[in-house]
Amino acid sequence: MVPEFESLGITVLCKSKFEDMVQYVVAAPELTDAERQEFYTKFSTMSDSELGIMHMTLGMHLRNKFGLWHNSWTAEVDANGCDASKNHPDSISMAVIRQAHTVIADKISKGEIYVPHQA
Repeated sequence: MVPEFESLGITVLCKSKFEDMVQYVVAAPELTDAERQEFYTKFSTMSDSELGIMHMTLGMHLRNKFGLWHNSWTAEVDANGCDASKNHPDSISMAVIRQAHTVIADKISKGEIYVPHQA
């Protein structure tokens, strides 16, 4: 199930910009057709911890491409001294990646995106 945008607690950007970012990941426009199919195959089966690793590259790309560092947010420092704000650019890009992961898996299950069965 795809979470509703409002439940994510993001207030520094509008729902349409968030959805544009998700659709950007789903469309994977900077990849060739072969690379896109490989991306869909691997990305759709990643665990949450693997998505966290993907966040180091894809997340950085999203933060830069969509100018997330230009947003202002109020830090919410957790017990470990980390900013846990849902409006932090890292938090937003991770939410986009998780949402795109869900959308891609859903599209694969509906046959809207084809990926070959792996042996």
